[in-house]
Amino acid sequence: MIEIKLELLNEDEAEALAQFLKRTTLTDVSEKAKNESEKYTMFDAIFGAQRSLANAGYNPR
Repeated sequence: MIEIKLELLNEDEAEALAQFLKRTTLTDVSEKAKNESEKYTMFDAIFGAQRSLANAGYNPR
């Protein structure tokens, strides 16, 4: 596991990022990925970032 420290200016940014990640779909990622493997790797990374934000209290409904 790799740990990355994320520095945001304020809580609004953390909430906005959590909301953005929540709204990002596999279709969105498909448009950016070069192949199927990268698509799923990118989506897994998004899910990991969502978990980290949720653990910090930023978990939009």
